[in-house]
Amino acid sequence: MLKQNLILLLFLATGMTFTALHFEFYRGISTISSIIADTAEKLWIVLQPQYMALPTVEQWKEISARYYELWNMPNCLGSLDGKHIRIKCPKKSGSSYYNYKGYFSIVLMASADADGIFTFVSVGDYGRNSDGRVIKSSGFFRALTENKLNIPPPTALPNDENNSTFPMFFIGDEAFPLHKNIMRPYPRRTLTNSKRICNYRLSRARKSVECAFGMLVSKFRIFETQIDCKPDKVTHIVKAACILHNYVRKNDGRFLHVNNEQDVDAAYNALPSLQQELHGRQPTTASSLRDRLCVYFVKPENALPSHNLCWIRTISTMFRLLLLLTVVTLAAGVRLQLGPTPRLDGKIVGGKPVKIEEYPYQVSLQRYGSHVCGGSILGPNKILTAAHCISSSSASSLSIRHSSTYRGSEGVVIKVASIAQNPAYNPFTTSDDVSVLTLAESIKDSDIGKPIAMVEATAAEGGRAAVCTGWGTLSSGGSSPLQLQAVDVEEVDRKECNKSYDGRITDTMICFASPGKDSCQGDSGGPLVVGDKQVGIVSWGRGCARPDYPGVYAHVAPLRKFIDKNL
Repeated sequence: MLKQNLILLLFLATGMTFTALHFEFYRGISTISSIIADTAEKLWIVLQPQYMALPTVEQWKEISARYYELWNMPNCLGSLDGKHIRIKCPKKSGSSYYNYKGYFSIVLMASADADGIFTFVSVGDYGRNSDGRVIKSSGFFRALTENKLNIPPPTALPNDENNSTFPMFFIGDEAFPLHKNIMRPYPRRTLTNSKRICNYRLSRARKSVECAFGMLVSKFRIFETQIDCKPDKVTHIVKAACILHNYVRKNDGRFLHVNNEQDVDAAYNALPSLQQELHGRQPTTASSLRDRLCVYFVKPENALPSHNLCWIRTISTMFRLLLLLTVVTLAAGVRLQLGPTPRLDGKIVGGKPVKIEEYPYQVSLQRYGSHVCGGSILGPNKILTAAHCISSSSASSLSIRHSSTYRGSEGVVIKVASIAQNPAYNPFTTSDDVSVLTLAESIKDSDIGKPIAMVEATAAEGGRAAVCTGWGTLSSGGSSPLQLQAVDVEEVDRKECNKSYDGRITDTMICFASPGKDSCQGDSGGPLVVGDKQVGIVSWGRGCARPDYPGVYAHVAPLRKFIDKNL
């Protein structure tokens, strides 16, 4: 069994031919083909219930919250796309598998969440079909139209003054039919400026599925070659690759930040997209919903804070070993124990509105004029925040608003001159999550904004009560308040917190929580204060105010050496 698993992994990861595998393992070529297809089918059967099961209503809400956090796309459940998988010409198939690119293929249709994890895949349609035809004939679309996907009820868009509800939706490109639960860009002819903005926002958020396909190709070189199997066997192989992709994303969680999206596009374009088809008159309800979304996007309070990043993993020996360990573990019948991937959920849940005069050290960190994180004043021109808040930003794109109760108005705005990023910061584990910003000008003594003292490097842990402040969302995936919020939390025993997060809590992290209270999206980088001294920086956590997952903060005490060096 171990050798069969190894054959499949080598085939997927390297794209080795059946002949090469025949000489490597001394098995017949037809036997190699059968081993690969059979093992792939079994792998899907074992892993699918855990790694690509239909999300529950609550899980869909978490996916939507993550989309809003990473891509500034509210009420979004995923992005849709289809790709051609090259195959040899099946016997007596005519032109059914012959695509517009001039070769034979089957179609991989998928939806991906904000982190590039597939939420569903449909494999095996004829290569000649377009995106629209594939999606309409898929079980996914039938379940969508029959309300069998557990999609949450419509909810209000964040910062919507009317507070009217809007359906949860998926994003497709121009090839997909417009539907109340599928948003697609406007036709490119006679676009108004607001429609161009809407198209950009939709296309930008749809990058998540492009990232997913890019990562899939970068892991599995088999997708760069023709798969010499019958279509039904290719279907099993492709589904196995997709489920392994999900396994790695959910359990490893490590990604490379890509400032230049050309790296992602290169991998994504290795699998050609499906041919688009023209659609007739769009449904009135769906069209009016898209118009509402268009109006929402052009409002200043809903403008983009920055260009988001895509992530793409590169194939490596460690990755192959991880996959091998996965299948070997399954073959041995061992149950996989998985820990949560760190989520940079930074909000105030269960708190209360407060005035800046009560917490004069609090600032709003802004990117291109929009609130993205919190921060605290350490000196006349020094701001403390989380490293993950600025890991992809240039100093010229950042500013802070201080001396204001409101994140979007009043107070004083000062540009950031330079960034001191902690060289020990690890984006994979979120350890050492601290940065010091230097402002272009000093905060005036006459301003409300005042520095906060830091806890001593030798301060003892345990049993402390603290207050956390910020403008983060009031619930996971909810709307962000305009007024500053504060919440009281208590320290969680390090061992208990480490147990909750399966050993991911490092020495540069501390945990605080109280029933129904926590920090959340938008609070990241903000201060955690005990008495009159800052002890932590809002860093990450699993959701917000979940009883079994405390909020995780960067631990200021062991980080004092870096902080003091940059004051």
